[in-house]
Amino acid sequence: MSKKDYSKYSKEELIKLIKGLEKQRYGLVWEDKPEEVADRCSTELPVLVEDKSKEIITDKNLPTNILIEGDNYHALYTLNFTHKKKIDLIIIDPPYNIGGDFMYNDKIVDKEDRYRHSKWLSFMKKRLQLARNLLKDTGAIFITIDDAEAAHLKVLCDEIFLPQNFIAQICWQKKFSPQNDATYFSDMHDFVLVYAKKAKTKKTDKGGFNLFGLERTEEMNDRYSNPDNDPRGDWTSGDFSVKTYSEEYDYSITTPSGRFVHPPAGYSWRTSFQRLQEMIADNRIWFGEHGNNVPRIKRFLSEVKEDVTPTTWWTHEKVGHNQEAKQELKQILPDAEAVFDTPKPVRLIKRILELATSPDKPSVVLDFFAGSGTTAHAVLEQNDKDGGKRQFILVTNNESQIASNICYPRIKRAIGGYDYQGNLDTLLFEEKLTLAKLKKCEKIYSKYQEIRQLNADKYDELKGELKNNMVKLWGAKKNLTHSPGLGGNLKYFKTDFVPQVLTDNDKRVLVARSTELLCLAEGTFDPVRQNKKDFAIFENAHQYTAIIYDEDAITKCKKAMQKLDGSKPISIYVFSYDYTYYEDDFEDISNVVKIKPIPEAILNVYRKIAKYKKR
Repeated sequence: MSKKDYSKYSKEELIKLIKGLEKQRYGLVWEDKPEEVADRCSTELPVLVEDKSKEIITDKNLPTNILIEGDNYHALYTLNFTHKKKIDLIIIDPPYNIGGDFMYNDKIVDKEDRYRHSKWLSFMKKRLQLARNLLKDTGAIFITIDDAEAAHLKVLCDEIFLPQNFIAQICWQKKFSPQNDATYFSDMHDFVLVYAKKAKTKKTDKGGFNLFGLERTEEMNDRYSNPDNDPRGDWTSGDFSVKTYSEEYDYSITTPSGRFVHPPAGYSWRTSFQRLQEMIADNRIWFGEHGNNVPRIKRFLSEVKEDVTPTTWWTHEKVGHNQEAKQELKQILPDAEAVFDTPKPVRLIKRILELATSPDKPSVVLDFFAGSGTTAHAVLEQNDKDGGKRQFILVTNNESQIASNICYPRIKRAIGGYDYQGNLDTLLFEEKLTLAKLKKCEKIYSKYQEIRQLNADKYDELKGELKNNMVKLWGAKKNLTHSPGLGGNLKYFKTDFVPQVLTDNDKRVLVARSTELLCLAEGTFDPVRQNKKDFAIFENAHQYTAIIYDEDAITKCKKAMQKLDGSKPISIYVFSYDYTYYEDDFEDISNVVKIKPIPEAILNVYRKIAKYKKR
């Protein structure tokens, strides 16, 4: 890399450079490369415009999902107004910077670009800073990445989210077979980096991110049996000895057969002699079928947690692989496969949803590198599975018509159902063979045969396979005519711009173009009164939003509000040239819960972003 001629730098540029060097003591240091999409926000302000032709409504009792077409930096700018501290979970699959997979200033960044890493870090930092503002204190972000930028991304996230909020770096097995033509090692995995907005220091802490356990599988429960017909049901056994030596717990035990046993050298028993006698009396110690073995503790299935603590190793059997993701995309959009080399499988995203969201309360999931729309598909499937009320917000640009020809059609077909020509494989049975399960081979085979017989008339072909110690049974349907829809609603927005506010007229222009921003912020999309220049009213099942574009229309708007359902709260946005509030004008309307001046409410958010950018 050639040396720079600092004599050509301006005074301001030199001061900025020195401040950066003084500030950065530990962490990443790179040359921040200016980005045109970010610089545009210095002269223009991003807004949203709805494309009504792409609206999908199937059930107004279900959440309204959002797809935003545009540069994700501009979309995140608008979401800082509409969804600050409202997002429960962010899932992103950013470009991995392997060369040719992302654009910077309208140019593909190739592998030979000497500023490749600087451009990628500048690109990611701007977006992650905006994204962090959107997370609730109980929220978290999951980022998929590979070896090319994993180390850099970890340090960058430590800077943005703080090291104490690091949760895990998960290793996901993205391939099911090795690549034999690899120069050195066959690359089999990607990473999933997890950060909380506010991590707990211990499980009992109130507030902060809560990681849910995984649902117990039949495979886990099959490890339990009941050889002694214990009335408490199936159990498995665990070691009664421990490595931590204690002289008090180092004693001789007499087995029921009369044999004397001691803990292994350097070990001791898990409990005191008195506690052991209590456990024997309660039939919680197992000495083997003939009462002659070293004691083991009985652990009952009825007493274990209902869920399972997740690990940081995710196999392709459990969460899918890249080939599975390609097949999913080809099934729903046959022409889309060529556009995406490495889409993510739906099962991978559903695993994240299971861990980071609950079906028992509504949650908002954001993906601002939406690509083919896998996150949307996963949210719809997970809601269908557990009855959850998750809402997704997806953001993608329209390079190669990704938004209009791939992401949107995939969501539309997932919601409404789609015709599919070809084979559709359904996994009917899956069992991992282990040494412990060899004793149960007959039981496993009987179960396999039972499922095979039950499905004999439902599929055109049943295919069994034994691979990587996994027994699977697939049902294949040929020429399937229709895959049923998952239901849901969708609003489609595009990013747009208005001039930077310099005059009073600019303020009126921004307010006139802010309707979609305000409706999205409040979640009120159904018009009560719209397409007027003076004021508009929107609603959902729980509240109203009134937007007063002209301050002279306050009285007229109040008359319209008095005719509304008085049990539903009203949020009011009223035009003002400054910070002035009009609370006194609305004190006779009892269900008003919020009054904000516009465009100041929007400008205040945008100013904070601009100020932070200059640091």
